[in-house]
Amino acid sequence: MFTNFPPGQYKIFPFTDGLPVGVERLIPPPLFQYLRPGLPCQTWQVDRAFVLCSYRYTGVKDGKVIVSKNPDDNVKWKIIPYNIAQNKYFITPADDPTKAWTLSSESDINPYIVIAEINPNAGPSNDQFFQVLQVNE
Repeated sequence: MFTNFPPGQYKIFPFTDGLPVGVERLIPPPLFQYLRPGLPCQTWQVDRAFVLCSYRYTGVKDGKVIVSKNPDDNVKWKIIPYNIAQNKYFITPADDPTKAWTLSSESDINPYIVIAEINPNAGPSNDQFFQVLQVNE
């Protein structure tokens, strides 16, 4: 669940990739799926929670970000502005803003890369920035 965005429909893009984060459209949908750029189900519906396809919960499994049907998997996330003019955001656990989603070289979304440890002299990596765009679908 994301705690700080107004109602609407959104797509989340890794800043370095250009393809929206999504999951496969599978019937029946499995209990959870890993988020990856470029998969077909990619529009998040925001009301009281962020919902992707039929998944109401966003969490972590095996060191990767997932969407899930299980409320026990839920992590509260915040979308933190870094540079609003460039639409650059971090997506962090609500209780730990020192960590952020990071696009790995395998195109997985890893949740717990510590921002300061990537490169303490240069600041955050572009792999940790995401664009969040409201869409009308």
